[in-house]
Amino acid sequence: MTTDNDKCILGLDAIEMGEFFQTIKDIKKDTERIVNRLDQQNGRIRKLENWRSYMLGVIAVASVLVPIIVKYVI
Repeated sequence: MTTDNDKCILGLDAIEMGEFFQTIKDIKKDTERIVNRLDQQNGRIRKLENWRSYMLGVIAVASVLVPIIVKYVI
């Protein structure tokens, strides 16, 4: 049996405090895992965005050069 003197400022006894800290640790692990997965996903998205930018640049250059080549060659 616990008394009021055995409880912490939050009103929890030692066992409840241990469970509370374990819950905090579990939340921290889950958060770190989510952040790592998010970083991986952001890396993949960044690669796709870079590829799209390169392709748009190639298309822009081609759209400028093709009419010039057609005009002076043909």
